[in-house]
Amino acid sequence: MAEENIVLDVVIEEGEDVSDDTLGSFLPTKTEAQLRHVAALKGRISDGSLRLLEISPSYGGEITIICESVEYEEVALVDLKIHGQQQN
Repeated sequence: MAEENIVLDVVIEEGEDVSDDTLGSFLPTKTEAQLRHVAALKGRISDGSLRLLEISPSYGGEITIICESVEYEEVALVDLKIHGQQQN
């Protein structure tokens, strides 16, 4: 993500909602070992021990994270002063 990029979307996928296509989009599946690894990760996501967090900016690269838990908190929009200019 670039400096001053805007987060467009944040998605948390868990349980059986994660598709093979989703995992295959960022994990290699060319060898038997890679296929077993992806299947093991999908099993852990399906059983709830792992989650998939996707952060999509308004432009640029997407971030995908496989993790045990996700915590977030909503924050109020505040006026920021960046490089001497008022940002709303």
